[in-house]
This record gives sequence, C-alpha cells and structure tokens, in this order.
Amino acid sequence: PSTLCTYPTLPATDNNFEFQFVRDPVGTVPRLFKINGHAFDPDIPEHCILQGTTEEWLLNNNVGGSAWVHPVHIHCEEFRVLKRFVNGVEVTVPPLMTGRKDVMRLEAGQGALIKMQFRDFLGRYLIHCHNMNHEDAFMMVRWDIVPTPAALADCQMLMAANRKAEDERLAEVKREDERLTRKEEVS
Repeated sequence: PSTLCTYPTLPATDNNFEFQFVRDPVGTVPRLFKINGHAFDPDIPEHCILQGTTEEWLLNNNVGGSAWVHPVHIHCEEFRVLKRFVNGVEVTVPPLMTGRKDVMRLEAGQGALIKMQFRDFLGRYLIHCHNMNHEDAFMMVRWDIVPTPAALADCQMLMAANRKAEDERLAEVKREDERLTRKEEVS
C-alpha cells in the first residue's frame, strides 16, 4: 500500500541495554553461540526490567567478526525498530520494518536499535536466536520484568552474584587448563 498505518508515539526511554550475539572462538570446546558472552542458564537473568518502564535495546550482530545470520526473537513484548546499522554505520529503516515486531533478522555485521514498553506483564522471558542450530547451542538468555524498585534491586543483585560466581569458575577452569598444559610440556 502507498500508506502504512501510524502508531502512537512511544514514551520517553527509561533505560538502555545491549544484547551482543557472538560465537565462541575456533578451538573452544564446546563451541557455543552466546548472548553477551553467556550461554543459556535458566536460573540467571541477563537483564532486569522494572514494570511500567520503556527501554531501548541495541541488538548487535557486529561483534567478534560474526559471519552468522541471527533472527532474534524476543518473548513477551512487541518492539519497534528505531535505527538499523550495517558495520556500525546507521542505515535507513525500511517502512515495512517500522511496525510492531517480535523477531528482528540480523545479518552478519548488522545491528538494530529497538524500543519496547513493559506495561502489563511480570515474569521471566527469553531472547534467543530463532536459527534452531544456534538456539540448541545455547544462544538464548533470560530477562525478567519485576513489579517494584526493591524487586529490581534484588534481581540485579542475583544477576551480579551469579555472574561473579560464573566468572570465578571460568577463571579456575582456565588456570587448571594452563597448569595441565605446563605439566604436559614438562613431561
């Protein structure tokens, strides 16, 4: 059609967040697809949101030399595309991409700035790649919508504590790998 429908003006943005879609380097075992460097863990939120707020998220497939297409699916809320990027350079958003969506196709080197309102629902939701091979290789994370500022603080503390424990565990695995490598070199 020559004229597309119009949508209401979105409220001011309360918060910004970035989701980076990456893959482990060659030689990593197992080699996983990840979001923000994390594989799926159903017990740890990647992001915490206060109900009644509006956020802008950067969906970024322009990190780490990715050569993969990721059709990014966001559960719970529809979003609107504000900007698109190719290799970090802003490009025009085609008219058919300006409507309400729940999936954003990101080619290698692409990103999209989207805006979402978190009005009615509370709970745990997912953002994941709809390429089933990537989803099966853990390219999925949980994000939570909470009812109060106190619940937001609790969610953020849980996230930080669990990520710190994960970082410490990974550092220990790396130290053990280095120790075994040195031991093999000596023998």
